[in-house]
Amino acid sequence: MENANAKANISVWWDIETCQIPTNNFDDIYYIAKNIRLALSNANLHGKLSISAYGNTNLIVSWVQHALSTADIPLMSRPHWRYLLIHSFIITFYELLRIYNGVFI
Repeated sequence: MENANAKANISVWWDIETCQIPTNNFDDIYYIAKNIRLALSNANLHGKLSISAYGNTNLIVSWVQHALSTADIPLMSRPHWRYLLIHSFIITFYELLRIYNGVFI
């Protein structure tokens, strides 16, 4: 039986400040994106994938911003004081997306 969500669109929101790149290696962003795709594929999820990073661009070093851009991962800026608001938005967005795609857990 095929997974009903196998072709669902997948959106990954990466909090680049809280979940930083493990090393100072430019190529790590490519490997992280590749591992996300591999993990989803192993879970039999093959829908369109979009990965977005967000964080306070004043606090994110320039090479990380450049590496994200090079890997076609958009970086959305958010001021530090809006941190909790953004997380609340992500949870609400996720729930709406889940309901829209008919996924009920």
